[in-house]
Amino acid sequence: MSKKAKDENAPVTVYTGYGWEAAMVKHLLENEGIEAFLNNENLSTVAPMYVSAGAWGTVTVVVARKDLEKAKPIVAQYEEKYSRKG
Repeated sequence: MSKKAKDENAPVTVYTGYGWEAAMVKHLLENEGIEAFLNNENLSTVAPMYVSAGAWGTVTVVVARKDLEKAKPIVAQYEEKYSRKG
């Protein structure tokens, strides 16, 4: 695999939140044809104190770098409509 291909497939975090929020974002991305993964999904439930200080909102949604620009507006729209962060 070439260096360029590795860079395009490098994981990039596009969202961090509670598990249910991250799952919603993941499904929105997948509905648009973007492969997405949840990171820390199980550990944040079982032992949240090991994932981050404060222990809540620690599940991340990860996409390939090549999909980042396509994912940004989807995540932004979710945050604008549904997230408590805004």
